[in-house]
Amino acid sequence: DFKPNIPEEAERIKQSDGRLFCLDDEPGVYRVGMPNGRSLGLAVSRAFGDYCLKDFGLVSEPEVTYRKITSKDQFLILATDGMWDVMTNDEAVEIVRGVKDRRKS
Repeated sequence: DFKPNIPEEAERIKQSDGRLFCLDDEPGVYRVGMPNGRSLGLAVSRAFGDYCLKDFGLVSEPEVTYRKITSKDQFLILATDGMWDVMTNDEAVEIVRGVKDRRKS
C-alpha cells in the first residue's frame, strides 16, 4: 500500500506543500491533507479522484507489477487498502484457502 508516511511518498507530499498528519483518534494512521487543514485527508498517498488534494502530493499513478498466471496458481485476491489495513497477506490467503466451495471464495 502507498501510505503517506512511506519516505518517498512523504517527500513528494511535503514538496507539494501537502500536510502529513494523524487524527487524534487515529494515532499512527498518517494522512495527506491540504496545508490549511480544511480536509480530513486521506490515509493513502495514491488515489483516483480526490482532486482537491492533487496539488498537494496526492497522485493517481499506480504501482504496476506483472505476473503470468499459470495452472499452479490457486487463486487471485483483489482487495482495497481498507482490507490490507486490518489483515496480512497470509491471513487473506488462509481465509480463501479455507473456503470449501471455490465458487464462494
